[in-house]
Parts: sequence; structure tokens; C-alpha cells
Amino acid sequence: MDSTILGSWSDNSSTWNISKGTDTSYVVSIISNEKEIKFIGHLVKLNNYYFLDILPDKDKILDTDYATYLESVHSFSRIWIYKDSIQTADMNYDWLKKKLAEKNQTLKFEWLSEERILFTASTQELQQFVTKFADDTLAFSTKLTSYRKIN
Repeated sequence: MDSTILGSWSDNSSTWNISKGTDTSYVVSIISNEKEIKFIGHLVKLNNYYFLDILPDKDKILDTDYATYLESVHSFSRIWIYKDSIQTADMNYDWLKKKLAEKNQTLKFEWLSEERILFTASTQELQQFVTKFADDTLAFSTKLTSYRKIN
């Protein structure tokens, strides 16, 4: 558990409230356009890189009749943590599709549709993959967002 990430973080369009969850998890509440979505988050340090793994918190979805239809899909972002700010970058989906199409790549996955990939590789294999490309500015080039700490 890294207490540096706890608190409220804001950019021009959203606010992230990050609080301690259970054990090693965080509660990540994202407020955008006056709507709030809650996630369960895990901060992962691989070598010298931090990644934030979040998935929707089905227990916090207001209309529980529809919660059963949601997929528990992880979103994995590179995160840089500073004293008064954080930056996040999602993996570039176009880069990922090209990388997975390479003949020499061995990461196990299935195409669910043209826009959806299901990784079937082990956690260790996935961690090795993101660590290998953590410094690649093409791999983590989308949605680089900076948030300032507001409390």
C-alpha cells in the first residue's frame, strides 16, 4: 500500500478520489460530467515502474439489475507518482494490435472482436510484457493525463 497515491486528484475534466480499500486494494472513484464511477484498484510496482490496475466495482453500481451484465474487465495504465501530482497513460490500442500481430510475439490472447482482446496469458507473462514496453512512448502514448493533488 502506497499512501502517496491516497487523496483527491483533479485535471480539467475529472476528479479521482483514491482511498484505502481492503488489504492491498484501493477504492478509486472517478467523477466526470457529474457522474461517479467506482473502481477497485491495485497499484503494482514492476521493476522501477508503477502501474494502476482498475476494474469496475460491481457492488457499487447503483442499478444492480444491470450489474450482472457487466464484464469485470481490468484496465491497466502506467502511472507516475510525484509529491503533488500523478500522471497516467493508457496502453495505445493501435500499438497493441500491431504488436500482437507480430509473428515472434508469444503472449497468449484471443480476439473477442476487432476492438476487444482477451488476454489468456499468466499474470507473470502479462507483467513481463508491460514491463518490457514500459518506456516505449508508442506503447503508453494515449491519454497522458496529469492530475494535481487537491487535498
